[in-house]
Amino acid sequence: MKLPQVIREKRKQLNLTQEQVARYLGVTAPAVNKWEKGISYPDITLLPPLARLLGTDLNTLLAFHENLTDQEVEQFAAELSAMAMTEDFAVCYQTAMEKIAQYPTCVKLLYYAAVTLEAALIRLPEKDERQRCREEIEKLYLRAAQGDDFEISHQAKLMLAGRYIERKELEQAEALLDELPELPVDTVHLRASLYIAQGKLDKAGELMELAVAKAGQELESHFLMLIEIAAEERDEQRLEELIGLSQKTAKLYDLWGIFPCLTEFRIAAVLEDKDRCIKALKNLLAAMKQPWKINQSSLYKHIQDEAGSYALTEQMTASFAAGLKNDPTVAFLRKDPEFLGLIKAFEMDVKEEKL
Repeated sequence: MKLPQVIREKRKQLNLTQEQVARYLGVTAPAVNKWEKGISYPDITLLPPLARLLGTDLNTLLAFHENLTDQEVEQFAAELSAMAMTEDFAVCYQTAMEKIAQYPTCVKLLYYAAVTLEAALIRLPEKDERQRCREEIEKLYLRAAQGDDFEISHQAKLMLAGRYIERKELEQAEALLDELPELPVDTVHLRASLYIAQGKLDKAGELMELAVAKAGQELESHFLMLIEIAAEERDEQRLEELIGLSQKTAKLYDLWGIFPCLTEFRIAAVLEDKDRCIKALKNLLAAMKQPWKINQSSLYKHIQDEAGSYALTEQMTASFAAGLKNDPTVAFLRKDPEFLGLIKAFEMDVKEEKL
């Protein structure tokens, strides 16, 4: 905690008002209010009596021991892990708690100490003692989860959510997961576990199926980039291998038909193969107008949107067609009548759909 937070929290712990603090120090209540808001700071001569009033010392008041460096935390965690292999759990626990007492607001220390101590719990023979220690370790996770280090807070919340699900404390788990971003895989898996525990199998299935579909599309995007690199390098053997892998991925993930067509089009464009490019472009533009009936696949049976399918909007398809006119990779086709006619015909199709 910084000085403003220390003053505010220590004052509240002692049930002191800002006016009482002000009278003790011979300043005004608005001055104390500004200290707690970080607008201004106490004069250096006021720090010792302020520390005495708040029942603390200057080191704590000025946060001299607020945090260890990342390297210091990692070194301590390594030492604690080594200790856990040779010493009794009680010794490890005491060592960790003494360190935490010195640096109570170092959230990384809180988290790593909790993880290390939890791993060492296996050495405790008595079940009741293990449970008591687990409860104390959980308090460390809670403190870490409330810290301002996003990564540590995120990991601590995941650990806590897993514990809550294990104990069937589903509301607490849901509340924690609602605080986390949905992008990380571990968050998605925990959310699915929560739905399963709640008996919401359709929601769990939809969540994981969307994750699978997203993973497949990301793989195709990566393959497309690798294919373009191989085409630029004129590495025909690698190019054919990547094309095969891309096609297998599209089939494995039961993806939309635009993906293999897009791959073929980009290859043809990089190789400046006119006939192959025109053919691929025809197939691609046709595929773009066909919706992806995703929930007709057994792999995605829980995914239900209003239309039961996914399709590119008219704006997206029109934008793609217009973009081809300025795409430098197809500059060699810029004056080709068949290429221009194909774009014009596609733009006409879009206009007709709007009517």
